[in-house]
Amino acid sequence: MRSPVAVDVYPGNTADSKTVPDQIVKIRDKFNLERAILVGDRGMLTQTQIDTLRQYPGLGWISALRSEAIAKLLEEGMLYRQLFEPTPLAEITAPDFPGERLIAATTRRWPRSVARSGSVCWQPRRPT
Repeated sequence: MRSPVAVDVYPGNTADSKTVPDQIVKIRDKFNLERAILVGDRGMLTQTQIDTLRQYPGLGWISALRSEAIAKLLEEGMLYRQLFEPTPLAEITAPDFPGERLIAATTRRWPRSVARSGSVCWQPRRPT
């Protein structure tokens, strides 16, 4: 298992549009890394930031899709209950995310609204 090479904390009012490019420069210049993975939440790694990362060969990212993107995957039939059987993890591809590896996870209990109606109003549930 590999360890992070650095952790930086910015003031709470610093826009991610400033922090992500700073970290790319740091990875390239200070640490002389050719390959790296940035991990961020939905707010940090927006589509705009991901488009920036794509300009740098060897940089990858791990983040989460926004609820609208998840709803679209459900609506288009890319995510469905049987996909998560027998394990609660699945790897999928989608036209809206070309060349990206999407890993989907769910709780063991499928939300009742989806199980009954196939509704796209799937909200994550906390384990009971």
